[in-house]
Parts: sequence; C-alpha cells; structure tokens
Amino acid sequence: MKRIKLSDEQIKRASKILDDFENYKQFSKDKNAAYEFTKTVGVKVCPYCNINYISTVFSDDEKPKGVLRPDIDHYFCKSPHSEFQLCLYNLIPSCISCNERLKKNVDFMKIPHIHPYFHDFDSIMKFCVKLKETADYFDETNIEIDFVPQKSASKPLVSRAKNNIETFKLKERYQLHADQAVDLFKKAKYYWKAKKEEINRLLAGKSRNASDLLPAVSLDRVLFPEKDCDINQVSLGKLKKDIIIRYCL
Repeated sequence: MKRIKLSDEQIKRASKILDDFENYKQFSKDKNAAYEFTKTVGVKVCPYCNINYISTVFSDDEKPKGVLRPDIDHYFCKSPHSEFQLCLYNLIPSCISCNERLKKNVDFMKIPHIHPYFHDFDSIMKFCVKLKETADYFDETNIEIDFVPQKSASKPLVSRAKNNIETFKLKERYQLHADQAVDLFKKAKYYWKAKKEEINRLLAGKSRNASDLLPAVSLDRVLFPEKDCDINQVSLGKLKKDIIIRYCL
C-alpha cells in the first residue's frame, strides 16, 4: 500500500532477469527466474491488500532452489496488452487472493486503479472506524472498518483508490480483522497517561529524576510499534498504523 520504490540496483537486476526471455510464458516456467525476480523486488506483503505475506522462499540446500513465491500480477492484463507482458513495471508481486481470486481479468487500462510502483495508496486513503449500534468499541461486531480520503489526495487518485477497494474487496476483508482494532483500543485505554508514567518509572529503576525517564514518544513506540512500521513489510501494517495515529495517541 506504500508505493514500491525500487533502487537503481534493483531495477538493473530485475531488468536483467527479464531480458533473458521473449515472453511471459517462458519466464514463468523457468525454475529460478520468477523466484529471483520477486526476491529482487523484495516486498514481503501484498501491495494490493497489505494483508497476506508474499515472501520468496528458497530451499536450504547447497544449491538453493525456489520453493515458494508470490503470484506475479500483470497490472495491464497479458491479453489484450501483450506488449507489456515482460515490462518490469507491469509485473506486480501479489497474493493469490488479490491476483487470481479477485482481480482475475479486470482491465486496469479501462478502469484506472492505484499502481503499486507509481502511486502511494497510503497517502491517498486512510482507515477509520465507525460504531454500528452502541458506543462499545471493545466489541468487534459493533465496529465497522472503512476508508476515507486523505485531505491532500486529489480526486483522480481517490477515484483510483476506490476502484482498488472495490476490486480487491478491501472493506469486506478488513472487517474480518476488526479484532485488531479492538486490541489497539484496549491497549490505548489500559495504558492511559498515569499508567504510562508508572511504567516509565519502573523502566527507569523507580527513579524520581525526570532526566532518567523515557520520553513519552519512546514509550509510545514500545506500546505501539506499528506506528513506525514499514507498511510493505508488515501484514495489516497500514490498518494498525492508521488506527494508532488517529485514535490511540
């Protein structure tokens, strides 16, 4: 959900892998090329959903072999856009749920979506939590996970992001993780200001000297480490980060 930023070295290595093949069918059948490609891109969580891990795994043998890798989605479908079938920026490492189960043959050329290499979903949309019936935000059945646009986001990018939310069924899928929001709410309520001060004194050896205490921001990072996480490397990272920033600090 954060834009995938490839270094010059990553671009060079990935392009070199792709240059050895005439078409995607040859590339995908190669025993090592696809694994080396997804390893080079280096994203650990699906950039479309930020839910499923998509790590590339090699065997522990003397000569490592690829044993598990992400799907590779064609942002612009191979048919009718065959000219892009081996274009680096058209190949998106993704999870099987997003690629095969949900996107299928949706033509992103006709229906513009967020492009993981060029757009930053994280800066366009943010998560919010709505209460359904009562004020009980400790009941996961009573909260609704939703998205709202960031104030700085342009209308065209918001439109693209909404298409992503619909195509990849993000609202429905994130609702299944409402318990994660509840856990954060509980932690925020339990570790209120006085409790944080108490913990701080314990960490500082019960010192009464203010200079020996941890800054409040450091303690918050201990309690809510996802606030500073790399979204592309942590499952549900954006959900947790947005909720922590908006509701827990």
